[in-house]
Amino acid sequence: MTQPLMSVILNTARSNFPMIGFPNINHLFYVIDSLRRQTFKDFELIVSDYIHGSRKIDWNEAGPVGFSIYHVPIEHSSAHSGGYCAISGGKNNGIMYSSGRYLVFLDDCCAFEKNFLFIIFNNWAQRKLFTNALHRKEIGSQSYFDGSGEPVVDCRYKLLGEQQELIDCFHMYGYSSMSIDAALKINGFDEMFDGSRQLEDIECGERLKLNGHHILLNKSSFVNEQEHFEIGRGPERNDCPWHTKNDGDEIKLNPNLRCNGPYYYLKTQRPSKNRMVANIHGLNQEEKKQIRPCYKLNEGTCMVSGVGCNWLDENGKLKYMDTKDFIYDNPPIFDLRNMREQRMQRKESFRVR
Repeated sequence: MTQPLMSVILNTARSNFPMIGFPNINHLFYVIDSLRRQTFKDFELIVSDYIHGSRKIDWNEAGPVGFSIYHVPIEHSSAHSGGYCAISGGKNNGIMYSSGRYLVFLDDCCAFEKNFLFIIFNNWAQRKLFTNALHRKEIGSQSYFDGSGEPVVDCRYKLLGEQQELIDCFHMYGYSSMSIDAALKINGFDEMFDGSRQLEDIECGERLKLNGHHILLNKSSFVNEQEHFEIGRGPERNDCPWHTKNDGDEIKLNPNLRCNGPYYYLKTQRPSKNRMVANIHGLNQEEKKQIRPCYKLNEGTCMVSGVGCNWLDENGKLKYMDTKDFIYDNPPIFDLRNMREQRMQRKESFRVR
């Protein structure tokens, strides 16, 4: 079987119909429809699914696609098996099942123009640049506006200003890309970041640059992201790592969510040579001593980021965490290359189209 040049990895944890503007359209089929229209055709789709075991979907309803689709479970992640958020684990899982020489990462509920994959692949083939796409929010076919009446767009537009492109952008966000060789060299996304939903992509981009790769932010590469219900809310609710089980309409944040800001801070303090590869060791004793102070509040903001944390408790306070942590005590240590070789042996069993 001929191997594709590109693997598109769609990481998802949402139930099937979470889009507010298109409530009757499956959020996975919405992405597949954009992929079907691409001028670049030499790719496969890997759907790395947090709720693989409970998702009910007839893949034939997607219609003719013209590319292979694999719907794969997340089996290696300690965060996932413990019921926690596992974004890094989900993306690494997609890498493990990818056959392409180049990888493109997508979030769900998104659409893009017909040359999207061509531009990304060409930037790599001609310039050896890893494209990171900008995004803007929509509800249906209309722009999504914030409380001030401004359209919601990627904050990195401000970095570009009047420029068309920026090389070595310091923020790699969800719609990103890299070669399979680079992904294996850095040993994937750092799964010590799992348990929350922030900083894992930024940190991965920084490691790519430390390893000599270059990230491109370009105004010609963008996606339209449909505004959607939070995970665990909406017409089809499912148990999820972000929220506790709901009673009626009451849904609360999972009390076990963790902030990964302190770990990000500690990694930035390591010598560059000790930061280049992920998932090979945990925290040393000196680093563990520094964890608790990183969580102290300073007038309502996080001391690490200075802008506050995504996760608040019911009283609006940031979550604290000491060194007795499910990931800090049992860090994910693995060789992504070896795990990929194992997954490839049974990849075809997960082919749905």
